[in-house]
Amino acid sequence: MTQEQASNMEVQDKWVKNPPSRPLTKPEMDRTVKAAGKILGVPLPSLLDIYHSRLTRRATRIAGDPTHPANNVFTLLPSGRRLQSLRARTSVHILQFMGCCEMDDYKSQPFSFVRAGFNGEDLMTFDINSSAWIPQSDQAVSIKQRLDLDKEFTKLAHYIFTIECPIVLSEFLKIWAHQHTVLPKVYLLQKTPSSPVSCHATGFYPESAEMFWRRSEEEIHEGVEHGEILPNHDETFQMETVLNVSLFPLKDWGKYDCVFQLYGVSNDIIIPLDKTIIKTNQRK
Repeated sequence: MTQEQASNMEVQDKWVKNPPSRPLTKPEMDRTVKAAGKILGVPLPSLLDIYHSRLTRRATRIAGDPTHPANNVFTLLPSGRRLQSLRARTSVHILQFMGCCEMDDYKSQPFSFVRAGFNGEDLMTFDINSSAWIPQSDQAVSIKQRLDLDKEFTKLAHYIFTIECPIVLSEFLKIWAHQHTVLPKVYLLQKTPSSPVSCHATGFYPESAEMFWRRSEEEIHEGVEHGEILPNHDETFQMETVLNVSLFPLKDWGKYDCVFQLYGVSNDIIIPLDKTIIKTNQRK
């Protein structure tokens, strides 16, 4: 072994035992390649040559694949040995993705959508129900074909916007509702002793609320009329639910109560059907 080979072996041993703790600069990498060539006893291509050859092979494959999204970016020069990319050098292109899931306060089925645009124009949409990519232009057909082949990516997009996004949104709604809730005042109203009794709630926020009558803690529907939720002048809301008390005897009143539920609030407001708390127009 010559003195030069021994020196190179010593460098190699130091490299293995003490690898660099930071990315190497280009001059350092060039010296490393030269040292490796001397250790192996064969000349090695420079990093720049490796970069150019791999870049050329990659560009050639893209230019030869009509289904590749960047196929029309590269054009072959007359020599047939070199490629040019005028678009990549002379302009800036913008690819945009927009995804959304919507859910109302009543916890109905969430609505989601995914859209993609290129340079300000619609490119692709994703049908959540069928998990299908729908091209919005002729140029997007080849991209759709590639996306259709990527089953895992399609499954991931469907999961994010049908499962993950609604769960996160639901948690945000709970936090927001907890911080922005106003409980109402609830009254029992009756025009005359023989009139239906109205359970009236006013001053609540947000609008997502329910109110119903129940007997022995079971919700009832017979003899019950539900009114609409109406806005107040102060941006709160009001609603009422009417019970026809002529359908049952006075001795059973104690079995009935009115229940008000506000979204985001765990405790219900329960008002028993009691003549002593009913507000009426009749003079005592």
